[in-house]
Amino acid sequence: MILIPKLVLAAALGLGIAYFFNDNFLGLSSVSVIGGISFCNMALYTGIMGEFGDESERGAVGILFFTAGPAITMIILGVSGLANIPVGTIVGFVLPLVIGMVLGNLFPFVKNLLVPGTNPAIAFLGFQLGASMSLSSFISGGISGVLLGLITLFVVGPVTFAFERLCGGSGKAAIACSTVAGTAMTTPVALAEVAPRYAELAPTAYAQIATAVIITAILAPILTGWVDKKFCQGGEDLSAAGVEVLEEAVAKDVDGE
Repeated sequence: MILIPKLVLAAALGLGIAYFFNDNFLGLSSVSVIGGISFCNMALYTGIMGEFGDESERGAVGILFFTAGPAITMIILGVSGLANIPVGTIVGFVLPLVIGMVLGNLFPFVKNLLVPGTNPAIAFLGFQLGASMSLSSFISGGISGVLLGLITLFVVGPVTFAFERLCGGSGKAAIACSTVAGTAMTTPVALAEVAPRYAELAPTAYAQIATAVIITAILAPILTGWVDKKFCQGGEDLSAAGVEVLEEAVAKDVDGE
């Protein structure tokens, strides 16, 4: 359920920037906003929920895998009419993800073999985009990337938190998933390959997402811990059964004295 508001807000903010701000809101583009916000840092989420979450919240990471890759950004931009993305291209990005999920869960040795390749792949993409990036675009992308990280945490985060609370959750998973994944940096270059109109935006979007990854990685654990302390600790069970248990505990303490 935490995916619903996250994806809706990513689409709404990104498309709003494209349609009403000519794809430039304080340096941010639809590519960086949709590509960054929609893609949760699953490794960070797993670590945060390992500290603060329960079993169901930790298990939600499996659902978050469906946002991995540039497919979500391509679908949103394609359906909105902003980009002409062939269906075969989207399937081509989704299919390896599905196959990888199946193989990784059925055969642990495949997971152990392929997972370490994530960081080198990102590094090679970084070299490719960096070669076409000017120093000014890197600096401006870094500054606006801070804004992207703050929007992800302090705009998307509270809305997702409220939605989870309304659905009966604690809200911790909502904050923990309000992050930007490092692998989201693959989205701008992948999109530029199939939609050349975004080629000019790709280097800056890459820098913005890279900065947002750092910002959210630092702040998300702190905010999740604050939510856990503020909303999820010290609450008594005021149901009939809960009150009865409390009364029995008090009676035992009195008798013990």
